[in-house]
Amino acid sequence: MKATASSGLPVTYSLISNSPGNITNGSTLRINGPGTIAIVANQAGTNVYMPATPVTNYFRAASNQTIGAFASIPNRTYTNPSASVTITPIPKSSSGLPVTLSVKLGPASLLSTNSNSAIFSITGAGIVTLAANQSGNSNFFSAPEITTSFTVAKTSQSFSKFTGIPPALTNGTTFTIPLPILSSGLTNVTLIASGAGYATATNTIVLTNAGTLTITATNSGSNNYLATSISTNIPVAKANQSITFPGNNVVCEVGKNYALPASYTSNSIGIIASQNGNSGYLPAKNVTNYFTIIPNQGGGSTGGSISIGGGGNPSPVTTGMIFGN
Repeated sequence: MKATASSGLPVTYSLISNSPGNITNGSTLRINGPGTIAIVANQAGTNVYMPATPVTNYFRAASNQTIGAFASIPNRTYTNPSASVTITPIPKSSSGLPVTLSVKLGPASLLSTNSNSAIFSITGAGIVTLAANQSGNSNFFSAPEITTSFTVAKTSQSFSKFTGIPPALTNGTTFTIPLPILSSGLTNVTLIASGAGYATATNTIVLTNAGTLTITATNSGSNNYLATSISTNIPVAKANQSITFPGNNVVCEVGKNYALPASYTSNSIGIIASQNGNSGYLPAKNVTNYFTIIPNQGGGSTGGSISIGGGGNPSPVTTGMIFGN
């Protein structure tokens, strides 16, 4: 002990009764047990200095303690409903005093505990950190906290099968399907279509070509679930098409320029129109149309052309044959 007097004179020490210790060699304190120790410092004075006012210092005497390590806790995967983790045995203190367990960080909660085990509920995916503490008593200081951590991985999820897809698909048609259901209960599903069509924001599929239509549903996952997707491939047939003329038996006046490739003296012209199709449409059935020719006042005949329109995509319609009768 190293108390000093302002006079520089030596200080003596004594213990208040019931202090768990004794003073040896005048200034050495020996602690004999736990409890509160009260040390009184004195300076009796001399013929030059008056006695100093005694000063009492109090402090607590106790033993240190430690907590043993947690048993190893394996990593696991989140489940819904949530699973539990049982720790047996729980960490013990060197003092024999009971240890308190808690969730320090992460998606878990303490369900129950006793002197030998503890049960924790896993409430989500993430890193869980558990803590063990012993706050001490009159004989022991509080123990340093110990912790342990384990990882709860995200779990997988799956889609139900697609429904509502027509059994036969043809280019140029549309249909709407319900979104497939996720096993996790999540609802943020994105529908994508590619290849022979595309999907709208209202889950309507628009077919724009023949070939293979690929429909895909995706979910980006969540805090507890991994991302997932499902796809299906469906053949799309070519669409039928037809050819139409502006009108049947159109009267063409001789002398007007219709740019037909030859001159005719007959009273009518028959034109065969055809369309060979493309990647999205079947060939159209050939259509023959007749045009009646009437003489103008000047007489004679001349060539000409007439505009022909298709009954659907694709275009243009080509003339297969021109003949007169």
